[in-house]
Amino acid sequence: MTSIQQSTAFDTGLLMALCDTLTEGAVIVDVDTKKSVYSNKSFRALFGLAEHRPIDLTLIRSFRKIQVSEDQMAAREKQLHAAGRLNDIVEYRDGNGDSFFVEATVTLTTIADNRYYLYVLNPVERSFFELVTMGIVMVNEAHKIVSVNPFLLNMFGYEKNDLLGEEIELLIPSRDREKHVEERKQFAAVGKSRPMGAGMELYALKKNGTEFPVEVGLGAYHSQGGKYTLAFITDVTLRKQAENRLKNLNEELELLVSRRTDELQRTMQALASSKNELRKAYALQKALVDSAGAIIISVDNDGFIQSINREGERRLGYTASELVGKQTPLIFHDTAEIQERAKQLSRELRKNVPGNMEVFFSRARLGEEYENR
Repeated sequence: MTSIQQSTAFDTGLLMALCDTLTEGAVIVDVDTKKSVYSNKSFRALFGLAEHRPIDLTLIRSFRKIQVSEDQMAAREKQLHAAGRLNDIVEYRDGNGDSFFVEATVTLTTIADNRYYLYVLNPVERSFFELVTMGIVMVNEAHKIVSVNPFLLNMFGYEKNDLLGEEIELLIPSRDREKHVEERKQFAAVGKSRPMGAGMELYALKKNGTEFPVEVGLGAYHSQGGKYTLAFITDVTLRKQAENRLKNLNEELELLVSRRTDELQRTMQALASSKNELRKAYALQKALVDSAGAIIISVDNDGFIQSINREGERRLGYTASELVGKQTPLIFHDTAEIQERAKQLSRELRKNVPGNMEVFFSRARLGEEYENR
């Protein structure tokens, strides 16, 4: 967030100009009169204020969703004058009554013996919260939900007002709630960002009662206005399904290899027919074992890509929609290298191997494993 340091060298005109360069909402308030001397467009847009409407501290404080007492305000003002700066997380309401969180920074600035409060408000929910593609929930010291991002609402099937003010355990299956209370007490005591439930299977509860596996990261946020806990929630349903499929395939492959091994031990006569199948089973098993964190691509008989896993999309920079049915793996390789490999295979196999997908298929068509690093 852009900041303005305290200085006696600024004049108010320059301070106003600097306010206009900020993307955050900014307002300058005279300490003695409690009235604003300037506010930028971003500040007025946050609260839906017309340009001609006067602004003072009373109006700014009225936008708070949860009002604080005069004594609390006096204590914060005293702290501001002592430190010269105050940071806080504040929940405001705009002109439509919609609430949002901001990171509020108030700086005490002196210009030509006149003192000013410079408020800079950076909307949290309207920037980071709305852009990130994982569920985020903010909880206060009373373990009540004070903010959630749109992605989390979609993930759990709730409306925002369903969650605000509720305990975080609403999002957890009833069997795990008591354990979660202990977890959050431990986190509050330590206050360091970390994964939650390391080594454990964690589940969340949707509004419709459906449970789903999740990974949860916890973060602590401290400000003069209090302490908050941020929970970053990721739905890992698809990953768990893939892991289970891989586990089942491995078990099937192990059974297949075991059966083929028994056949080999019982009869040498079956060696010729079973050797090729064992080699295929071994190659498939090896591919599955090596697939953890690796790129996996499948192609049809013509060499066109039929599927690509997420790791492949991430590392190669393509989406599945750009590749499936449209491209061959040749798109990932250097043309000169493919042509050179075709010549090498032609010599090794004593037949013409063209510089296309046959570079990858030629040995496979002979029942041999092809591997090139």
